[in-house]
Parts: sequence; C-alpha cells; structure tokens
Amino acid sequence: MKWLTVLLLTYLTAVSFGCKLADRESDDQDLGRYSERRIVGGQSTMSREGMNDSMFQEALAEVLKKLDDANECHNFQLVYVKEAKQQVVAGMKYVMTLVVKPIYSGDSSENCRGPCFTDVDGNKEVTAEALVQVWKEPKHYISFKNPRDAYTDFNEDGEILINCSGDPDLLTSQPSDMSPEELKTLQFQAAVQQSIDKLNDEAKCFYYVLDRI
Repeated sequence: MKWLTVLLLTYLTAVSFGCKLADRESDDQDLGRYSERRIVGGQSTMSREGMNDSMFQEALAEVLKKLDDANECHNFQLVYVKEAKQQVVAGMKYVMTLVVKPIYSGDSSENCRGPCFTDVDGNKEVTAEALVQVWKEPKHYISFKNPRDAYTDFNEDGEILINCSGDPDLLTSQPSDMSPEELKTLQFQAAVQQSIDKLNDEAKCFYYVLDRI
C-alpha cells in the first residue's frame, strides 16, 4: 500500500511538472508570435523583401520625382536603398535613406552653367520621409531630412548641396535658434517624433514621451 502511494504521488508530481512545462512553452510561443506582429505606432526596419511591396515602391518613386523637381540642374537615378523603416501612423510612414547618382540636366538653364554643376560625379546620399495616406489626394507627403548629427548631400528642401564659390563653409548648414512659430511646424514636430521613436526603439527599460522643448 505504501509503495502504491509513493508511485501515485510520483505520477501526480510528474504530470503536474509536465503541465507547467507545457504551459511555459505555450506562453513562450505566444510571446514569440506577438513579437513578430507589427505594433501600431512602432517603427520597424524593412527587409529587402518588404521593400518590394507596391506601396513602398510607389512612395519611393514619389521621393525620386520630388527630388528631381527640387533640383533645376540635375535629375537623380536610384543606385540602391541603403535603409528603410516603416511606421503605422495615420496611414503608413516610410523613412528611407537612398544612394542616388546625379545626372546633369541643366543645358537649357543659365543657372546651371559652370563646372561646379556639370562636373558633379559620384553617388550621393539622401534621407527622405514619405507619409502615405491612400484616402487623400494627393496621397503622398514627402519631406527631406538634414540631420545636424550626420553628413548629408542634400538640404531640407531636397536640393543637392553644391559649392560653386570654393568656400567649404557653404556646404554646411549653420545652426540657428528657432522661433516659437517654427517649433509648431509639422515638419519640426515630425522630426521630434522621429527622435522619440528612435529612443523608444533602442530603449529596453523605459518608454519616452515628450515633456516640453
């Protein structure tokens, strides 16, 4: 009888342990599946396969078109997408860093004369943000980034930085204090939100929200 009791307790213990282990494995699998889902409002890096999506390709084409429109003396050929991120907001927001090749197109413009325009060579790097809202017309809102902590070949209007005077200081933007009206612009607010999103993407123990500027 005692041996029967011991065997029964052992069996119950084994079953109990097995159930806990199974529950833990189930929880781990659920957590894995949850982490693979796209979180609304969270920014994620796009894969090469994801960049083939028709919505991204259309946004990419709009960025290149606006880049051409912003430059009187050059058109730009895409070399490759260096990096792209996507974020679900009121629509879909893409932040893409592109490597492009300038192609001189200013033969008919007097503003494009001179070797500083005609002899631009080598690949250039530009970072753009494309907000896609398919229910609006136009459905793309394109802006260009000129981060102060990184080198860029374009200004915030998408114009390539070309120095025809020989003064290297003209190729860099000089920081200046922003007015209260400038702090309220959509472009600045989007830049602030992007910085906060980047902090939250890299944070492991905290979640950041804007207090004040």
